[in-house]
Amino acid sequence: MTHPPQPLRTSDPALFPERLGRYEVLLPVASGGMATVYLARSVGAGGFERDVALKLTHFHLREDPDFVASLMDEARLAGRIHHPNVVSVLDAGEDPHGVFIVMEYVEGDSLATLQRALDKRGQAMPLAVGLRVMDDLLLGLHAAHELVDEDGAPLYLIHRDVTPHNVLLGIDGVAKLADFGIAKAASRLGNTATGLVKGKIAYMAPEQAQGHGIDRRVDVWAAGVVAWETFTGTRLYEGQSDAATLLKIVRESPLGLRAIKPEVPAAIEAAVARALSLDMSARYPTAAAFAEALAAAARSAGVARAERQDVTQFLEPLLGDRLARRREKAREVRSLRQRMGELTALDQTLRPSQTDLGRAAAPSQPRLETLATATVQESPATATVTELDGSVGEGHTQTGTAGISTMARSIMPPRRGRLLAIAGVAGAGLVVVGLAALFSGGGDEAPAPAAAPPRPSSITATPPAPAPKAGEPAPSASPLDPSPVTSAPKAKPKGPALIYKAAGRGPAPSTGQKPLENPYKKP
Repeated sequence: MTHPPQPLRTSDPALFPERLGRYEVLLPVASGGMATVYLARSVGAGGFERDVALKLTHFHLREDPDFVASLMDEARLAGRIHHPNVVSVLDAGEDPHGVFIVMEYVEGDSLATLQRALDKRGQAMPLAVGLRVMDDLLLGLHAAHELVDEDGAPLYLIHRDVTPHNVLLGIDGVAKLADFGIAKAASRLGNTATGLVKGKIAYMAPEQAQGHGIDRRVDVWAAGVVAWETFTGTRLYEGQSDAATLLKIVRESPLGLRAIKPEVPAAIEAAVARALSLDMSARYPTAAAFAEALAAAARSAGVARAERQDVTQFLEPLLGDRLARRREKAREVRSLRQRMGELTALDQTLRPSQTDLGRAAAPSQPRLETLATATVQESPATATVTELDGSVGEGHTQTGTAGISTMARSIMPPRRGRLLAIAGVAGAGLVVVGLAALFSGGGDEAPAPAAAPPRPSSITATPPAPAPKAGEPAPSASPLDPSPVTSAPKAKPKGPALIYKAAGRGPAPSTGQKPLENPYKKP
């Protein structure tokens, strides 16, 4: 009987699926209220491999048809945008664990993460680097606004969530706009409820905050807020309630850049101020027009935009170590999974040898991978252990070595087979410990969720059968039938007919049944 998958706390690095479709899931890198983004790998024919970013919705949202339609809209719309400053959408699909979309993987981090890293160091982004980032952002945004359908008709796409979290800075020096999850277009399948305001409040345009009709100029406003924060290194609206922020957006013009950072040229201040006009008709009509105004202001002030290699040099000390750890952790995950696959193959190789040696195990005995998990749970070195089914259980304080020996002896043949079994059990235990330890500190950027209550493990190890009392016949299983016997057979002076024939001792004693043929006899 097949059971439906249990809901996964997909932001928990120890509890995410190993594969979704043809994609191998490696690491969580970011998590939000609706989905978790993982580093994954696409594997194709001929050894083709490519790193991708896979966004998997939280399990409970899978039952919301409006949300599923919205996410599929995101994939369909963003998949039509082909621009170097927009994160490409490569695929979309549904899985028992949730709906997911597959995107180009940008090896870097968000502008929001970079700003936090700079704050911790007491540093500010150089103006030249900020100009390059804003130029990339605005060109990608303009490409999204200009999207057309197959017939060339404009789709009037509006992003509605232009924030530092959705601007990805690659270590290659290129900034890209991502996440069209709440984008609005004339052809969207899912409809926004009347009066429902979407987008992060601190980046909403006045008309958007009031629930009025909107167009691409709400994205120009949001890009103006991002530019203001990039050039000043501070938040434009911070430390206020949502209601106070909304009132301020609607009623008050934002401060000029030079009020916070006097060294910013006046021409650049004026260019950003126009993007933040309360009157939408006074704003730039397009994101491209905003980009041109910033470039002209920089030229007039004698400020050159940074080149790609300059951005890379700026990002390297901020993100280099973090990205290296991410790559190393991904390699470790793949290595540990490969080792587990080898141990599974060892299990499959050893179990037929039990029949060959006439020492078949009863079906009630645990399998090799079950023993591995049970052994790890007994180890005093682990407080929590990730089981093979993905659940988390409390560690026990008993010694695991005795458990290994006892359980291995109960199912494995003597001598060489027993030694191989113990080695396999110990190796599988190390793999499970390695996976648990690898993710014990949380994901790369995913927040650590609240600890889930322990649930009882579905894996139990059957204790060895008690030794028979003196004078009692020991129960045995036929070497040709691995199923356990229900009662002790009557003692016979000789073994089965097959053994008599193979040993050349002549015919077996008559039992009233047709003698078994020797399967090894040549025709």
